Amino acid sequence: MPKNQKGPPAGRQGFVHILLLILLLAGIALGVYLVQQKTNLFSKAGSLKPSGPETSFSLVGPQDCTSILCLFNLQKGSLPEEFQVQLLVRSDIDEANLFKAKITFPADLVEIISISTDKSFIQNWVENFYDNSSGQISLTGGVPAPGFKTEQGQDSALMATIIFRTKNLGKGTLVLTDESMIYRNTDNLNILTVKRPLDLNIDKKPITAVPAVTLEDYWQGKAEWKLYNKMLFTNAGWVDFNTNPLGHGAGTHIEVVGDIWYLFTRKYYDPKYQDPSYECGFQRLGATVRKSLDQGKTWSDEVDVIVPTPGKPWECMAPPDGDTYYDAAQNKWHFLFQCLAKTGGWKGCHLERQGADPMGLFQETHPNPIISGKDLWNKICNESTDDCVKIAGGANNVWDEGTFDIIKYDGEYFYVSFHGYDGLRGYRGIAKTKDFINWVAGDETKGVPKDAIFDIYDQNSWREGFNTGGPTGGGAARIIAENNYYYMLVEGSDISLGCEDGQNWDWGIYRSNSLTNTKWEPFPLGNPIIYSSKLPENNGKSMACNPSYAGIFKDQSTGKYYLHFSRETKDSNFAGIYFYELVTSNNLLKNADFWMCTTDHWNRLPADGSSTNRAIYRHPNDSSDGNCYLATNCGKTSCDAVQSIYQDIDMTNISATNVKYGGKFATDEGEGKIELVLHELDEKGAVITSHRLNESINSSYKLIQKDAVLTGKANKLRLETYLRTPQTFRLDEMFVNATATPPSLPPSISPSPSLEPTEPPMTKKGDGNKDGKINLVDMSVLLTDFNKEKDFREPIDMDDNKKINSFDYSLHRKLLLDLGVIKD
Repeated sequence: MPKNQKGPPAGRQGFVHILLLILLLAGIALGVYLVQQKTNLFSKAGSLKPSGPETSFSLVGPQDCTSILCLFNLQKGSLPEEFQVQLLVRSDIDEANLFKAKITFPADLVEIISISTDKSFIQNWVENFYDNSSGQISLTGGVPAPGFKTEQGQDSALMATIIFRTKNLGKGTLVLTDESMIYRNTDNLNILTVKRPLDLNIDKKPITAVPAVTLEDYWQGKAEWKLYNKMLFTNAGWVDFNTNPLGHGAGTHIEVVGDIWYLFTRKYYDPKYQDPSYECGFQRLGATVRKSLDQGKTWSDEVDVIVPTPGKPWECMAPPDGDTYYDAAQNKWHFLFQCLAKTGGWKGCHLERQGADPMGLFQETHPNPIISGKDLWNKICNESTDDCVKIAGGANNVWDEGTFDIIKYDGEYFYVSFHGYDGLRGYRGIAKTKDFINWVAGDETKGVPKDAIFDIYDQNSWREGFNTGGPTGGGAARIIAENNYYYMLVEGSDISLGCEDGQNWDWGIYRSNSLTNTKWEPFPLGNPIIYSSKLPENNGKSMACNPSYAGIFKDQSTGKYYLHFSRETKDSNFAGIYFYELVTSNNLLKNADFWMCTTDHWNRLPADGSSTNRAIYRHPNDSSDGNCYLATNCGKTSCDAVQSIYQDIDMTNISATNVKYGGKFATDEGEGKIELVLHELDEKGAVITSHRLNESINSSYKLIQKDAVLTGKANKLRLETYLRTPQTFRLDEMFVNATATPPSLPPSISPSPSLEPTEPPMTKKGDGNKDGKINLVDMSVLLTDFNKEKDFREPIDMDDNKKINSFDYSLHRKLLLDLGVIKD
């Protein structure tokens, strides 16, 4: 060794020698072990070779043992955020022609991105279906006669590759259910004997999550808002309402960073309404924040973030009527809010806080206020063609920039939405800024709209009985981006923007594919989507500004969307912040939870209303979900058998054969009885069969529900609530949900024999084995007789051309779809 080179220290040389010796001995031991055990170390994903012949389905994934290190338990890799699971097949004993794999997976832990069949042995796919909400997969495919057979000692056959994405930490199992089948080609019997599940251990938190339910789904009527949680006077630690005449939960907005929810809301700093010591004329307001580590189920104590401070532009009010935004690149928070001093009117102020934690006071990093009245609106409402000029009676007549909403940060500019006021009516606009000091507004060539994005012209179409004078336009709003759209939840009122008892104060939703647009697309099912209370609590009138401060936000760690708003009521058991989760809807009913606050789609018998009374109440305290409900009674001391509330469902283009039906019911007082019935009706409206529930109901809401297997013959379904006692009943959150798998029905709700059609037994087209049922066994029969021109089973000749071919396959598959045996 040359003098100028140094070897490892003596101690390190010894360690290296010892390590080499250990590895050598381990290698010898491993070789002996492998010879004795005759173990092959092929990846299970590609080469599942059992010791004996079998007929099986197996699920294998990346956490299966795939290397020599597994033998010594030295490899314990975490599941990646996206991973593949292979569905493998063996049929070593007999040729099989139809393979049906029914799989369940833990939908709370993983979701399916796609299912690949590129390298599958299947020649004809009958069904390739999955449902991320229920955690179900159904894969069915066939190989025509003579069918498909594997050879013992050779690789298992790949049927499909399922690509998953992780959602949450935890353990779960992919299970092949008892509905899985492998049909033998010769006699069409199920010969499946082995089903191997796959255990999942997700020990690495996903970085991102794509929502299983999207705002686009909601827009298309495929999702709905379901009550998730409530933060009330009784559990939030707010002071009594009588000392808080300006309300509670006001200014509320939610920010999510990672998996932590931060709730910003108002704080009242004076014990009395008047505050002469600071000459503000009313209570001083500040802002606080709480955090939740369990998706809003529980919250920390509140922490001050802005305190009304003498001499500051927010000395009277620093309410969180604005927005916060965490800039991860700069590792700091921004707070843009309305501020009020003793004189000078409303203005806009901006504070910052360094670090990822907003739980503490925000600091002033530049002079405030940064926005004065008309600073932004004068740049927007300045041309005769602008709506905000026409409505306000001239240019530059809109002011009071406030209720700020930071829409996004594109790396250079912050885009901000805000309200405006002309003394009577409200508007929403958008501007942008690099530093919260210098602003760009009113110039669509620079990426901001030249006019208001919401005003009374937009609100005129709302499904609301406005008070005299009509709507007064927009106030607060929140905008959230998803894919190619921006969705805006915006409040609209009448009478006054200053909050008056007895007014309508609702919320609607709009969307646009550009922030420069001044005309946004309204919700296709109609606005509003949140209605004001009509509960007469203040001198016979409803409370003002109710509900207020609504917003939509997304939890990035789970991909789920939530909606929230604040409800005012003098009953502390119902006053507070209501949270709703966006969930997939398989509900076949329309206006099912009476979110329209109308009786639309709901009928009564007798139809002339001579006896059965029906009304919608906008009394959130009396509903099951904080919104509207339907009340009904039979209008006399005893009810006739026909008196009911019902909705019909057109089944012409619906192939569902398995449903769950029900709803939530209560009485105004006392105990009553109802009968909830799901009728199957033919094209003439005659009853084919009925599924019945008899229930006793009291003044507390009760969920009643049942599964039903439909006959597949109905032209319509009718969900009907029969009134059996004279109480006033409340109905809410009604449903007829299409379900993925047939339920197991107890005898008590089996169709009545007297109502069952009495047809003579006959062989139906498609019933290949002539057992009176059309199912996948018949598809197996078709595949057995595939390409035959004689000696085939006649019912599977779907087109009656005396040959079994691909046309019969296609027609039989369509029949299975129509009957609900398979899903597309």
